[in-house]
Amino acid sequence: MLPGVVALLLLCLLAVLVWPFIRRHLLSRHGTVFDCELNLVTSGEPQWQLGLARCAGDQLEWFPRHGVRLQPAYTLSRTASGGIRAQTRTTDPDGLNGQRIVRLEPLGGSATVWELALGEDPLTALLAWLEAAPPSIGRFRS
Repeated sequence: MLPGVVALLLLCLLAVLVWPFIRRHLLSRHGTVFDCELNLVTSGEPQWQLGLARCAGDQLEWFPRHGVRLQPAYTLSRTASGGIRAQTRTTDPDGLNGQRIVRLEPLGGSATVWELALGEDPLTALLAWLEAAPPSIGRFRS
């Protein structure tokens, strides 16, 4: 009985250690995945959350870094409300390790404004994804 319990505990520990890698692989099968921090802009202090973002089709999806779910916690559509206005800044007011901050503001609606802190390569990929929007939606605006 004792070897079975130990084997089960080791299997559970292995699953906990391996799941983040499996989850990232599964998320990347449906679009580009990159590390970022998210702040949903509200009237209060910034609340930066560590996570993963995925550009999948016309959706920008954000997943908590240490989650188990394969469904996004937040989704932003680049085709809704006539496009997205993106502004980048290089200042680092919140101690985000020198990352670039991009503010994504959906146009023509009261949707939530996102701020993403990310590195240079993910920023380039995100801006390219935004610019690749179909011309019928008014495209990316800066």
